This record gives sequence, C-alpha cells and structure tokens, in this order.
Amino acid sequence: MSRRFPSRNAATSPIKKMDSGYGISSGSTNEIPAAKSQYAAAIPAFVTAILAGKPPTIYGDGEQTRDFTHVANVVHANLLAARAKKTAGQVVNIACGERVSINRIVARINEHLGTSIKPLYAPARPGDVRDSLADIRLARQLIGFEPPVSFDEGLARTIDWYRENWKA
Repeated sequence: MSRRFPSRNAATSPIKKMDSGYGISSGSTNEIPAAKSQYAAAIPAFVTAILAGKPPTIYGDGEQTRDFTHVANVVHANLLAARAKKTAGQVVNIACGERVSINRIVARINEHLGTSIKPLYAPARPGDVRDSLADIRLARQLIGFEPPVSFDEGLARTIDWYRENWKA
C-alpha cells in the first residue's frame, strides 16, 4: 500500500509503502483493523475466530510468509519522515524486516490465548505470492527507521485488544 504523508512542504512529502500492516489504529471498541489488505486482515480474522472457539481458515498450506508490521511502526515511521530532510520523492518500505508464516501466526495466537484450536486449510488463492519480505534498508538510511514493535509484541497487543474489546 503506497500512501502520501504530509510534511512541512506537501509538494515534497515522502511516499512510503507499508507492508501487511496490522493492529488497532485507535481505542474505539468498534475499531476496524488498521490496514485493509487481505494479508493484514488475516490477523484479526484469526484472532476473532480463535476467541470464538472456531478454527481459522488458512488458504494454502500456511507456510507462505509475509512481513507484517504493527500500526505503531507505521506511526513511528511517519513521525520520522515528517522530520527528515532528504525524503522528497523517495519510496521506502515500512515493515519489521522479518518473514512470518501464516501457521506461525495461528500458533502464536493459540499460545497467547492458552488455546489449541487447529486451523482449517482451504485451497490456495490463485495468484497469491508465496513469500514476501520488505527491504527496509532505505528507510533506515533516509529516516533512521527501526521498527520499535516486533511482530510478536505487536501480535500480543492486538490479541489483548481483541480479547478486551471484541464482542462475538
């Protein structure tokens, strides 16, 4: 997802690409996931299914990977970019720089919730990318970006939010 973010001079605003972002973007109990991609939407779908005692559906064998990043990392990157002097016209990836399998997500959710709900596996979606890993080197170089929230920490925050706020 590419977005334009305002800075002191809107004409020279940096453009960033957020890879598979997830998390809660505000404290509202009616909140929707921070990102709308099919990959980011998997995390809230898995969490809410497991909270409801239902098996989450995984498309494919679950070993496909994505570089998920918590919304707090995106906010952090935006703040860094707003202060950066050399970002005009640059496209940088904002992510954790870590591959995470879909099976690992379900396993971590189960661990965090103390459950052992097995997923249902459905046929892989046509055209689905097998593995994705964002290169965040340019973000490090241009804006000093390091993801402050690891995948596991962000997932735990997201699970806790849903456990406290989500109503089946």
